[in-house]
Amino acid sequence: MVHLTSDRLAEAALEGSDLLSSDEMAHLPECATCQTELARLRRTADLLHSAHTESLQQPGQHLWARIEADLATDHPDAASRADRPDGPHIAAPRPRRVRRGLVLLAAAAGLAVGVGGTIVAGRVGGTPEVVSSTSLVALPGHSGTGTAQLLRHDGIVELRVSVDAETAPAQDFHELWLINTDGKRMYSIGVLPPSGRGTYPIPPQLGTDLAGFTTVDVSLEPYDGDARHSLQSVVRGTLPT
Repeated sequence: MVHLTSDRLAEAALEGSDLLSSDEMAHLPECATCQTELARLRRTADLLHSAHTESLQQPGQHLWARIEADLATDHPDAASRADRPDGPHIAAPRPRRVRRGLVLLAAAAGLAVGVGGTIVAGRVGGTPEVVSSTSLVALPGHSGTGTAQLLRHDGIVELRVSVDAETAPAQDFHELWLINTDGKRMYSIGVLPPSGRGTYPIPPQLGTDLAGFTTVDVSLEPYDGDARHSLQSVVRGTLPT
């Protein structure tokens, strides 16, 4: 299966799905991974559209340096992925000038560029309210510790995590989940960066009580294109509500 690139998903989130090709539109309803990523980017776009410019700050020089470094690096495997026979043809990324516009737009709005080029929300002022917090403890067969905090800032609910766990093998990555108390339903919140630290927007439908999705779980996931939980949880904790 060939997924839509981060650039294409960001463009769709910011400018509408009409920009997607017919192949991309056919792929999207069949791919939970791309649907989840597009939903996250749309939430970020909503934050951007609703933000007041007077509350935003000019990004520091270190952030601009990171952006320029990112823009200087192309995705070397983009062409080979588009030509692979194991899935539908997905259009190649648009020229770098478009990607540059998306990244600079995010930076100008006080946002940051996250793992894999994903645009994620960054708070630029005020102190968020800590709604609840929990420790993350290692599950049998694994090692690691961490903390998770549910934050509220200007009506936006976010999950901040800090995890010190075993390094993921080169063929795996760590993913953050919210699991319901019924033990069956779950949301993928995002991929943890190598630092193990990040802040992630929560679907507004869950509210500050998380609608029962109170178990914070970090799993070890293989790069196999399967959006389902691998059942290899590394650390876990439950947020009181």
